[in-house]
Amino acid sequence: MPTLNPIIVPNGIFLSDYTSNFQLRTSNFQLVFTGKMDYRPNIDAVVWFANEIFPKIKNEIPEAQFIIVGQKPTQAVKSLKSINGIKVTGAVDDIRPHIGGATVYVAPLRMGGGTRFKLLEAMALKKPIVSTTIGAEGFAIQNGREMLIADDADSFAQATITLLRDETKRQALSEEGYEFVKRYDWGEIVPTIEEILVSV
Repeated sequence: MPTLNPIIVPNGIFLSDYTSNFQLRTSNFQLVFTGKMDYRPNIDAVVWFANEIFPKIKNEIPEAQFIIVGQKPTQAVKSLKSINGIKVTGAVDDIRPHIGGATVYVAPLRMGGGTRFKLLEAMALKKPIVSTTIGAEGFAIQNGREMLIADDADSFAQATITLLRDETKRQALSEEGYEFVKRYDWGEIVPTIEEILVSV
């Protein structure tokens, strides 16, 4: 039986599609989450964030806003609009201005698998990220370098508050995140795949 050497091809992104200055900001303390909003892990993420994390942030930063962007929001997601400072957009023509306009991108995922394309988009748009360990699953990142990792409500809220208040920290994470996402650019991935195929 021949020896098999499997090749794992990562999710990719066309980095050039994210180089413009996408900006849609209504607050200097704007948080954003993006995703298909009838997908159970995304529903759980935003409901948990809205009910358990966002109030802690609002206590420290009353001006904070949380924007939930994505198609097909369920009633559980739509109902979050009743919380002061939370907006649910539903489907949008272009998600990039909503990410680009955010101060911090949050990924409070507690279930699901695979790499997160949403995080690639956020890093490509040079957004600092706070994520759970599950939210960053599939990426070889280091907590405090490319993004902040927090797995409970208190630490997630504190990490987010820290970034909202610390522009220098936001900039440092954004720069490291952008360097990280370059390896997921299709312009880098495709030549590598071609080299492998030629060698087979």
